[in-house]
Amino acid sequence: MKLSIITINYNNLEGLKKTAESVLSQIFRGFEWIIIDGGSNDGSKEFIVSLAAKPEANISFWCSESDKGIFNAMNKGMARAKGEYLNFMNSGDWFLDKDTLRKVVELISAEKSDVFYGDCILDYGDRMETRAHPSSLDIYELVVLPLCHQAMFFSRHVFDDEQYDEQYKISCDCVKNIKLMLDGYHFRKIDIVVCVFDKHGISTSSVNRNVEEFHQALEVIVPKHIMSLVSRIYVYDKGHTYKRVRKIESKGGLPALLLRFILKIFG
Repeated sequence: MKLSIITINYNNLEGLKKTAESVLSQIFRGFEWIIIDGGSNDGSKEFIVSLAAKPEANISFWCSESDKGIFNAMNKGMARAKGEYLNFMNSGDWFLDKDTLRKVVELISAEKSDVFYGDCILDYGDRMETRAHPSSLDIYELVVLPLCHQAMFFSRHVFDDEQYDEQYKISCDCVKNIKLMLDGYHFRKIDIVVCVFDKHGISTSSVNRNVEEFHQALEVIVPKHIMSLVSRIYVYDKGHTYKRVRKIESKGGLPALLLRFILKIFG
């Protein structure tokens, strides 16, 4: 099985070095590495050139040029990918340890799915926090606790009809996951922590914009009968958690069961 690791970078040399150290240390070598740099002027391009000279980096393509944002760059990388499964490990993020890809390939080779997802560790700088996802997903989970694309492995065919929708500048990955689920693609959990996600990135530093954009996207892509329920129940708290939903669920009992049942049915 061949994987495509796609790394997006822009003026984040130190973050790119962390990612590179992680990729180069992987025991599993059946991957290609694609680096899309947005025309950095901080030494990133020169570092990429030095990486490309190393056969062990497995770099099949790289470029350093202006782009139209994160997801435009990710689409560029996707267009060059030849692996069976794609992973987007952006600069500043890294695989948990040197055995991560070997474990991932072992797990996904034994199963079939359009999308595999694992858990991740969020790096806030002053603390680390594990984000764990349930073993089965529905629209409810994808809205309340969006998946971390660094911890996901997408079959190439899920992008055949549509790449990332670049009108969404920050929450595009979350939007894509919901679209995939609504279109009937299958998500399967791989029960490992895949990566460490740097929470200093744009989606974190622009929380309010991210929330607003995600809400606008939901109103467009999620059927109106679901959104009418979502708009009454969900109130954002720090980006991806909802105060009233958590309150209902924390109480348990019939209201919590009804909430999940309704979302399962209509989602």
